[in-house]
Amino acid sequence: MEEWKSILQRLKTLEECRKSGDLVLKKMNKIHGKVLAKDKMNSKVAKTLLDVYTETNVTASLEKRLLPTLIDDLEKLERSMEKKRKGDEKSGSVPKKQRPSDDEPIVTVGAQVVVKPGNDFILANVIRYRPDKEKWEVEDVDEDDGFNAKKKYLSTMKQIIVLPKPNDPNIREFPEGHTVLALYPGTTCFYKGIVMMKASANPMKEYLVRFEDDGDQDRPVKVQHCLDYPKQKKG
Repeated sequence: MEEWKSILQRLKTLEECRKSGDLVLKKMNKIHGKVLAKDKMNSKVAKTLLDVYTETNVTASLEKRLLPTLIDDLEKLERSMEKKRKGDEKSGSVPKKQRPSDDEPIVTVGAQVVVKPGNDFILANVIRYRPDKEKWEVEDVDEDDGFNAKKKYLSTMKQIIVLPKPNDPNIREFPEGHTVLALYPGTTCFYKGIVMMKASANPMKEYLVRFEDDGDQDRPVKVQHCLDYPKQKKG
């Protein structure tokens, strides 16, 4: 891909600029240290400093010119890849096993979803599609306890529930008494509950949900985090 070759070339040039800049900076700091230690400067040192400052300015100017162009190229590449992805979806290039039915939202990279890797339904982000596994790779939004890392899982289309957008005009509203899968406040886990007040009847425009095994507490849940309780699916 021509765009990618251009980006690689600019990245290499930028890397060389950075390396050159680091060397010049070390040289500059060394001269500064000597001048400050002796508390004096002669014409030779002044000339050396001037050369170093000039070289630093040239390197910085080149980086300044490169970065906007590199950003522009990356944005063009992203648009091109997105256009290709949409074309693949329309043409059926996405494997049949991973294509949703007409009434299911399409899984896309970056989408927030609900998955059930173990006993609990969790909030996750879609990372990528793995054609070798015919599955989607998702990442838990919560960091693993004791580690600065997030767990990743592989899920089939049937194991993924795509969350609706908060401003989606077609988002479904559930009536009082409806069984839902809702995000428990203050956590990243979804649990079974009953709608006690629908969002449109609440001045805060949020559902009031009574979760299982949570006593008689009615807890607020955002519209996009309240889903129809899923039927048993085979993955």
